[in-house]
Amino acid sequence: MAKQRVALITESTARKPEPTPAYLFYQGSYNKWVNSIIQFMDEREFPRNDAYFVSYNDYHIYGYEDLVDFYEKAPNPNSKERKEFANIIIQFLEERYNMGEVVIELHLSKLKFDKLIEQFQSKGYEYRLYADVPLGEKPKAYEKLIMEEKEYRRLRDVKREKYNIIHLIPNKTPDEAKNILDQFKTKAHLYGVEDIFEELKLALKDYWQAKKASVKAKEEAIRFIEKEDYDGELEDFVQSKKIFSDLFQDIPLFESLNQKYGKTMAKIERYLMKTEYLIQKEYKIRASLLRLQIVLIKG
Repeated sequence: MAKQRVALITESTARKPEPTPAYLFYQGSYNKWVNSIIQFMDEREFPRNDAYFVSYNDYHIYGYEDLVDFYEKAPNPNSKERKEFANIIIQFLEERYNMGEVVIELHLSKLKFDKLIEQFQSKGYEYRLYADVPLGEKPKAYEKLIMEEKEYRRLRDVKREKYNIIHLIPNKTPDEAKNILDQFKTKAHLYGVEDIFEELKLALKDYWQAKKASVKAKEEAIRFIEKEDYDGELEDFVQSKKIFSDLFQDIPLFESLNQKYGKTMAKIERYLMKTEYLIQKEYKIRASLLRLQIVLIKG
């Protein structure tokens, strides 16, 4: 099970003149680093209740959405101040979290929070220091993280959509195939299944043509049966026949009926052959849909 994430974020020199939620208070046109941190947090939909801004001004720890009043920039902290604030932060975290079940994200200056990192290391607390590069390079480092997060989310969304497609074809019927094509044909390239979708498109076209021919042949056979079958023996015979080979279950009976009702039996034979063609077309669709599921789960 993934550990809970908790984020500590640096303050910035950008300050709003009136009380403002922390994540807005520290944003400014000339504070690209902090702006990019906040954008990174938003892109990930990071839980705001677990994100905090830390300030050496009176050793404040602000919740992500806490109102912050304007304050002057504090001077760079000396070793004693860095150690004192580290102890305050550790106590703050320990009071709110089971430290063995969290990962602390540090979106901070390594120089200003070296004592805090030492505390994490000595206590064995898990942490991640983000953008451990010179100050001027930090915005670009976060831009890269943001792009990676967007790509991760895109791939995650594609994977979930693949699972959804697999879910939508449990029986692998022509209607399911049509539904899949209607919903996802414009996204086939995202899943790497353009060839299968094209195969399904052609298979469905063949299926509907075969079904139309089968229905037409059946209607024609029924008309001939109704015209010639005065005593109902052809109707009884046909009712038990689903595929072409069923005609020959009782060969003497088939031969007798064929001699007596030649034209009608020919229509019945044609209808059952068309039915067989239709079944073959449906098998082809089922095979394509199964292959689609396999490619989606492996891709």
